[in-house]
Amino acid sequence: MKNQETQAAKGKMMIERLEYCASSTSSTCSLLEKLIVYEILPRIHIKSLIRFKLVCKKWLSLITRDPLFITRHSQIWMAMGRRSDGLLFESGLDNTPDFLVDRFLISTEDGYSGFKLDIDKYWSIESTSNGVVYCVNKRDDMNRSSVIFNPVTKCMMDIGKIHCEAVALVFDPLNSSFMLIGADFTDTSNRFKVFSSKTGKWRLSKSTLCLPYEALANFIQSHVYVQGKLHWLEWTGIAWFDIEEDAAGVIPYPHEIDPEAQDVNRFSDIGVTLGGRLRYSKMIDGVTQVWLLSVKSKFEFEWEKIHTLVMERIIEDNWEALDNPYFTTPEALTENNASLFNCQLEDAIVFRLLKLLSEDHPSMYILYNFTTGKAKMIKAKEKLSLICFKAFKICLSPVPDFPK
Repeated sequence: MKNQETQAAKGKMMIERLEYCASSTSSTCSLLEKLIVYEILPRIHIKSLIRFKLVCKKWLSLITRDPLFITRHSQIWMAMGRRSDGLLFESGLDNTPDFLVDRFLISTEDGYSGFKLDIDKYWSIESTSNGVVYCVNKRDDMNRSSVIFNPVTKCMMDIGKIHCEAVALVFDPLNSSFMLIGADFTDTSNRFKVFSSKTGKWRLSKSTLCLPYEALANFIQSHVYVQGKLHWLEWTGIAWFDIEEDAAGVIPYPHEIDPEAQDVNRFSDIGVTLGGRLRYSKMIDGVTQVWLLSVKSKFEFEWEKIHTLVMERIIEDNWEALDNPYFTTPEALTENNASLFNCQLEDAIVFRLLKLLSEDHPSMYILYNFTTGKAKMIKAKEKLSLICFKAFKICLSPVPDFPK
């Protein structure tokens, strides 16, 4: 409690100092202002930093537009191992572009931070990367227009029509550049298309990857970017595409896993650890095993098992924290059909409990953190349709313009 009061007092003092500097023209204050801006503010968590926008338009412009500040802030928090801020939901009500962030990873309180896109209906989240969202208008399948959007800075860029059935976004907050990796898996073409915001052009990859048409769904639902490669779940292993090297392949699953034993999407999850390694999780008969990938060479990989998680024990150890109103004993929860939900978090996974009370009852979701061993029930709003369920990081970087 004392620590919270101390932090609140420091925050109040900082805001008062910022207000004074913003209204002063003295040279002394100018030096102090630069010290605060480039040495102190970049070390403040982005959630607290957003509050400083209320001071004046000058600070709003600096925090969201100044490239030196944005780079400094991104470098500091990446070096410290910046965590995901929460999960991104898509409401799906009447096809309206209404998205919500469940902030359970940075707060003990239940609640959602909502934002809307100032665009037409029928927009859907297809990919997120470092706080930037890639949305596609699926009303017209033949002409799929798309946008890149940062919900914090409200920056948006119209990408136009995308002639790919599946697209993944890779956003670099250090220089506000991004790439789009498009995939069209057909009987005659298995190449990738890469768009760069630096050039404003598409290029066709030389490498090929023989995957069935059904692989498009896996590409959309499970892709993560780590160490220069885009990874996603497939039936025989984890497929990857190296953007710079223009190479592609499939990493076999750990030898203990039979890829045909159970549904690859329903019982598997991949993510990126705080240390920048690919994580793979697989659930079989209520037991979840977690591996980390070690890259030995360009085409040589090795799996290291780091966790074996028993669903029943997770619920028993966190029974009070789960605060479930529908069941009175841990056994009642574990008897339900549980599965692993793919949402690409860093140091946590999400379990989905299906049809708890009846066919009409919504599914429930439990977050489990590897580092702390704590679990929490994700309480979705009554009218929230969990169409999209992805990790989301708040970011200040503006969306770049196309090169002239």
